[in-house]
Amino acid sequence: DAPQVPQNVNLAPLNEFLKHVCPSLLDVPENEFSSSLNLPSTQHMLREFAIDSQVHALMVVRKEVGADGESQDAADGRILFELEVAFKGARAQTVAFIKRSGCTVLELTSEQDSVRPLASQLQVINLGFMGPDSSPFELVHSYLHNSFVPLFNTYRSINGTTEDDTKGGDKKLGLPTVQKRMAELMMSLLQCQIGRA
Repeated sequence: DAPQVPQNVNLAPLNEFLKHVCPSLLDVPENEFSSSLNLPSTQHMLREFAIDSQVHALMVVRKEVGADGESQDAADGRILFELEVAFKGARAQTVAFIKRSGCTVLELTSEQDSVRPLASQLQVINLGFMGPDSSPFELVHSYLHNSFVPLFNTYRSINGTTEDDTKGGDKKLGLPTVQKRMAELMMSLLQCQIGRA
């Protein structure tokens, strides 16, 4: 049995946020996205995402399109909403919305009344279209190499720490260890990519 989700949650702010973000990232017409978004099953899922502190992610997927141009399950439509991040194929467009730390339940108020806009409560990660010859290894490697490693490097330089700083906050925060582990993970991901070739 699915947990009972209260019906009196104002989902309008979340619906509007998704309508602004998803069509462009999923490369779908707004009316097609809105049709899938407005389904009762989708609205139930959004309620659960918004108020269930155990649900941390919402995944929105434009289904993989086959060689004939049809989605693999045309009866369902092309847009899927799920409450867990999962691999849906290398050709699927996927966007994950993850609750930020400290946001176990979303504050859903209109933008005028909002103390905390949804953009500050959610992290958005584009997880697809990787391409038919791509893999999650390449995706994660790309995020690490082009986003997370530079983020940590600039964080470190802005805070005035160096690799030789073993007394200061840098060592206490574990930045050298994190950077070393990211480099090791990037190397492992690269090896996995080479092994697939």
